[in-house]
Amino acid sequence: MSSTLRTRLASRSLIMVLDDAAHVDQVLPLLPGAGTSAVIITSRYLLPDLSADKDVRVCSLEPLDRESAAEVLYAEMAPGVRNKCEAAVDRLVDLCGRLPLALSLIAGRVRNRPPQGVAELVTLLGKDHQRLRELHEPGRSLSMQLALGCSVRALSPGARWLLWQLAVHPGPSIDWDAAMDLGAVGPGHRTERFLTELIEANLVEFAAYRYRLHDLVRAYARHEVLPNDGEPLEELRERTVRQVLEHQLHNVAACDRVIDPQRTLPIADPGVLRVVEPDTEERAMSYLDAEYETVLRGIDLAAQHDLGQYVWLTSMALVSYQWRRGRHAEAERLLRGALEASRELATPTQQAMVYRMLAGSQIRSGSFELGLRNVEAAVRLSSGRDDSSSRLSLALSLHMRAVGHERRGDLQAAEDDHRRALRLFDAVSNGAGVAAALNGIGTVRHARGEHDEALRHCGEALRIFETTDDANGRANALTTLAGIHASRSEREEALRLYERAARIYQGLSYWPNEAKVRFRIAGIQLSAGHTDAAVEALERVVVLREFMGDDTGVREVLEQLESLR
Repeated sequence: MSSTLRTRLASRSLIMVLDDAAHVDQVLPLLPGAGTSAVIITSRYLLPDLSADKDVRVCSLEPLDRESAAEVLYAEMAPGVRNKCEAAVDRLVDLCGRLPLALSLIAGRVRNRPPQGVAELVTLLGKDHQRLRELHEPGRSLSMQLALGCSVRALSPGARWLLWQLAVHPGPSIDWDAAMDLGAVGPGHRTERFLTELIEANLVEFAAYRYRLHDLVRAYARHEVLPNDGEPLEELRERTVRQVLEHQLHNVAACDRVIDPQRTLPIADPGVLRVVEPDTEERAMSYLDAEYETVLRGIDLAAQHDLGQYVWLTSMALVSYQWRRGRHAEAERLLRGALEASRELATPTQQAMVYRMLAGSQIRSGSFELGLRNVEAAVRLSSGRDDSSSRLSLALSLHMRAVGHERRGDLQAAEDDHRRALRLFDAVSNGAGVAAALNGIGTVRHARGEHDEALRHCGEALRIFETTDDANGRANALTTLAGIHASRSEREEALRLYERAARIYQGLSYWPNEAKVRFRIAGIQLSAGHTDAAVEALERVVVLREFMGDDTGVREVLEQLESLR
């Protein structure tokens, strides 16, 4: 029959459409031979054996763009309703994932509905377990459940298992190592094959070196796919969740040890888990940039499953990264949960660390009174014990309290705490702490106008920092010294020191501090009449504030730039 078909087509020009091909064996007997005919094949699968042919052109159909997706829904609405439903339609487009089938189903539902009826539809689809039921028309073939079920049923048992695990994973995406660790909680060690099978079935997307489930695929897999195994589902879910959280904790902690080598967290050996080994702070920050949203969802997942050790430890391991990215409000939210979890799981010294980091996040965001209350708790938990770890905890807590007093304007209280911290840091031979306390005292003296004493203390702080691996502390001391020289109208020296600090902060990817220093450089350049240099510094400030999502700050600097051009 194949031969007869090719013979008949040899002298003709026609287009043949082969719709919804399940596998390549369905297609091969129907392909024409030499001649001028063409074939259009649609499939849920990649059909790799066919796409390797040089005469085959593969076209992957992406979801609709937002404007086209919205128009599918608007086309069914009366003009008066349409004008009042923009926000609801925008949300429905997201809930349908911009997929034509889902949008077509919802388009039939918005017809003849008033604005409040459209809003109610948003509420219904917003419930993850109910979304697929709403995207189904009984008695008809239009159904997201039927469409997804058709693809899932064709999978091998191992691929179905992995699909379910990827749906348990909080998303929004997962990298290769995390996927391999996830698959270790499964029927075998062929995770890479199962992942390839899911990609070929278009159930998993691969982009920018990460794997992602479409929201509707995630909802289907989470509620409709059952792993083929004798283990009770809840036990398997618990093991999968723990594997996700273990992988996240150890990888975030590995980055944190590079970003802040001064902090020690009670985290066990990772065993056979795949753990990154960033050799620079820049690489550690880049890894966390890619993983940040996934880690946030992982911490929320840990809270949902009442797994307090991951809420506490992962939040603590993430906080230095958040400070360097200016994400103080998010740090505060996570640390509140970490504080609650640590009360049952942590020692007093470890609890003090959580209070201290919470206070630091609040002080950095301008909530000085709140921060001071929390750092008081850190001081209290660290006091009354004579072991070295408690003394170091007390020194760090006093130093944080001194920063809070200084930001609030209580300079005497700030200096008293810095001096107490200095003695404790010296007693436990912590050079970076000694330098930080000296720099703090110099900062207070500078605020009082005692510039010579300020230079002496900060100069000694810089000398000590240069003997340690604390690049951030070194940049802090350079920034304080530059400010003192600027107050003495010693512009050249101030610029030199500020530039050194800015380069260090840039290398550390510490956006808020680099932005602050670049802004000060611009001010000095303007006062010296160097407008071009000031503009260059301010342009970098705009970029950094855009990175941090500081829209108000961006507008302020852009207005200043406009006045200079």
